[in-house]
Amino acid sequence: MGISGVLRHPTVLIALDPIYGLKFLVSRSEGVSRARRRFPMRNRRRSALRGHGAFRLQAIRIAWSAIVFPALILNYAGQAGIVLEGAPTEGISSSSLCPPSLLIALVILATLATVIASQAIITGAFSMTRQAIQLGWLRAWRSSRPPARAMAKSMSAALIGY
Repeated sequence: MGISGVLRHPTVLIALDPIYGLKFLVSRSEGVSRARRRFPMRNRRRSALRGHGAFRLQAIRIAWSAIVFPALILNYAGQAGIVLEGAPTEGISSSSLCPPSLLIALVILATLATVIASQAIITGAFSMTRQAIQLGWLRAWRSSRPPARAMAKSMSAALIGY
């Protein structure tokens, strides 16, 4: 969606130049300290992801490099192109880059992505709780109210214990 903004103002792509980024960091005193705080966080997140979940680190790297990163660059560069045209900055969002005929499809896609993300969070919380119980870091507890019979038949034993 940001391609039109990039095509109208290709100068926004100068932000991808690492020399430009380094000059920006060095010219601002808070830039270097901000960068120092960011890099340890990145390494902690990477070590937290390693060995967990259904995806290998290599698959995550490929998906990030081939799909997510280019899409984010185009989106933000397109928004920057709109700002360079002199448009007011209050209402600029990803949806402002979308043609009106595709806006409903974008809303549906965003809704589906939200549902998938919420399911991933629920699954992750369940998995972490189960692992904490197995490691002895958290005690298993029983509910004083047993689940309904119909629900108990459809749920797995692990989920009932959770």
